Amino acid sequence: MKTIIHRSYVKTPLGEMVLLASSHGLCGFDFVEPDRISLLNRKLGKYYGKFEFSDSDHSAFPPLKAWCENYFNGVFERFAISSMQMMGTAFEKKVWTSLLGISIGSVSTYGKIAFEIGCNSARAVGGAVGSNPFSIIVPCHRVIGANNSLTGYGGGLDRKRWLLKHEGISDFIS
Repeated sequence: MKTIIHRSYVKTPLGEMVLLASSHGLCGFDFVEPDRISLLNRKLGKYYGKFEFSDSDHSAFPPLKAWCENYFNGVFERFAISSMQMMGTAFEKKVWTSLLGISIGSVSTYGKIAFEIGCNSARAVGGAVGSNPFSIIVPCHRVIGANNSLTGYGGGLDRKRWLLKHEGISDFIS
């Protein structure tokens, strides 16, 4: 039996984003780009096995769309993560939980996160950060390089720069 994944879209100043939800709650929120969609599809396949998309409404979508509208209008609130399914390994979930602790207006580094979670590899943390299925909500855009450089972001460095500036961090704006 295939799992139904409900799918919807929201337009943002940074481009269209996809919202995904199963019967268990939200399972993805990311930019509509081939590599990001591919990542979400792989995670869904690992977690659910067989699944199919349904472009139908889900009760989890209105709160996320409202949060998104507020966020892009400069109203920064935490999203209710209890409604999200964190599809990932135990290590990835540990990293993503750490990301949730980076407040608006702040940044952290891959190395600092590695130290905080007891990991010896900033590179491993970078891999987990890059596989985050909840762009912006789980703020992977707030992670920078050890030398305070603006490093990779699944949505692209221009979007990362925009998000940081939007949140009041202008140190990385060129």
